[in-house]
Amino acid sequence: MRRAAVLALLAGFAVMPARAYAPAGQSGARDAVRRGSASLHLAFALQRVLEPGRNLVVSPLSIQQAFAMADAGTRGPTRRELEAALRLRPGGRALHAGMAALQRGLDSGTDGGRLRLDVANAVWAQTGYPIRSSYLATLRAYYGATPADADFRADPEAARTRINDWAAERTAGRITNLFGRGDVTPLTRLVLANAVYLKATWKDAFDPAATRDEAFRPLRGPPVQVPMMHRTGRYPWVRRTGYTAIELPYTGERLAMLVVIPDAGRFAAVARDLDARGLAATVAALRTGEVGLALPRFTLRSDLDLKAPLQRLGVRAAFEPGAADFSGLSPQARADRLHIAKALQKAFVQVDETGTEAAAVTGVGVDAVSAPPSVVADRPFLFVIRDRPTGAALFLGRVLSP
Repeated sequence: MRRAAVLALLAGFAVMPARAYAPAGQSGARDAVRRGSASLHLAFALQRVLEPGRNLVVSPLSIQQAFAMADAGTRGPTRRELEAALRLRPGGRALHAGMAALQRGLDSGTDGGRLRLDVANAVWAQTGYPIRSSYLATLRAYYGATPADADFRADPEAARTRINDWAAERTAGRITNLFGRGDVTPLTRLVLANAVYLKATWKDAFDPAATRDEAFRPLRGPPVQVPMMHRTGRYPWVRRTGYTAIELPYTGERLAMLVVIPDAGRFAAVARDLDARGLAATVAALRTGEVGLALPRFTLRSDLDLKAPLQRLGVRAAFEPGAADFSGLSPQARADRLHIAKALQKAFVQVDETGTEAAAVTGVGVDAVSAPPSVVADRPFLFVIRDRPTGAALFLGRVLSP
């Protein structure tokens, strides 16, 4: 039986200057909001299928970007499954224009100093492998990606090292060994990569002198001592049925971290039931007031194999030799039984008194009648780092034990 060639897909995190690729149009803002909303829907779908019962950090935006590049080369049922499962509809040019519009918006919110958000796309193709000019044009126009040659057939290890070095260089060493031994083989024909890097300071930082060890109550087992950051200030927050939500803006206030703290005993129900629509209603209900906030310092790492989770969401044909249709990518796709063999993401997030690497509105107020209400994250919680104007979910996390 003829062996299948491999399309490797990578959604990772890296650092690279972001640029606007496609020209802006009148519908650009609307397209950006549509794509941002779609990433939030995907965020909650992923939260329910990725490593339940464990700490988690994932970038829905990065996954959408990488698969949108793959989508440009698909046809028929393969495309329909990708676009439905990963919230990539409407597809075609509208999808790619929307991704470019979202990128322009995100780029406009960075200042290169206290808030840095960089997004990059990269492609490595087997030397001499025929790729359709229309596919290459889409990658260049909307994703700023021009395929680099790689000889997977002759030396897959050298190609793997080259890709891993790219990832490590653009994450200041945060992400290493992205592809392990055996992930890149002589049958690999193309590797698509998207990378997102965020480093942002809170609009108003926590005072390290106020951080002290306090009890955090995990889902199971006894309380553990964690460094708990404290500050009192004016925050957008709301009390909802089953949970409390509070938003911490970063410098510039375009990006913010929304923290959702389920009531004691309600984490599983909130994690199961909360979706993009519910989060949008929560955001709409936020009201700014003086709050005493306690939030743990934490660092999370996730090493995710996305294949099985994405299959659960409905992406099936793209992973199956013979069923996958990447004829929009290469005229040899059918003959080579081109399919996605690897879909990986490594992620890192660190939250401390100064901000976030991968948000707090400060007010000094004195109330002579009563103390301000308290929001205390001393039990498992969810967080979403989002772009406020578009609602895009840059990162989503689950903190079961800091």
